[in-house]
Amino acid sequence: MRKESGSGAADSEKGAHMRILIAIFFLFLSAGQAVAGESVTLSQINNSGVMGSLGVRLGTIVTVEGVIVKNDSQQKADSGEPFFLSIEKVNGALLKRPVKYPFRTANQWVKLEEPKVGYKFKYIGYETGGFAGSPEGEFKYVPPYQATGYYFDTSFLVLSATK
Repeated sequence: MRKESGSGAADSEKGAHMRILIAIFFLFLSAGQAVAGESVTLSQINNSGVMGSLGVRLGTIVTVEGVIVKNDSQQKADSGEPFFLSIEKVNGALLKRPVKYPFRTANQWVKLEEPKVGYKFKYIGYETGGFAGSPEGEFKYVPPYQATGYYFDTSFLVLSATK
């Protein structure tokens, strides 16, 4: 569970990924840069950016507020996560519903205490993204293993805590 809360987490995650992909498609369609059935080019993404689950362009530094919640996800991919950031506000604006991400720092120079369930946080950081999973045809070249499809995923990286 990376982004949505509530029951049906798998459906919510798929819905979040689909909303991102639809947003990318309409962004380029409205700019006259993409036509149905065509792939979006890397230069188009670099020029226009991608809107994340937090409502801002990926890579935009923001202040987020929320609470640390226990991992109640039924997804195997989340089994190693002890808890999630449940982000409720971005730059002071309340989200329609909390967005959940594993706790991750941006790099090895970020030194923060690992939060505990119930801790109310206010962090500075940014949402980022990339493709994950196994592309079609991978198992022609490597032994099969349990995998997911190939999809675009986002995460939130913490730079600092604030008061």
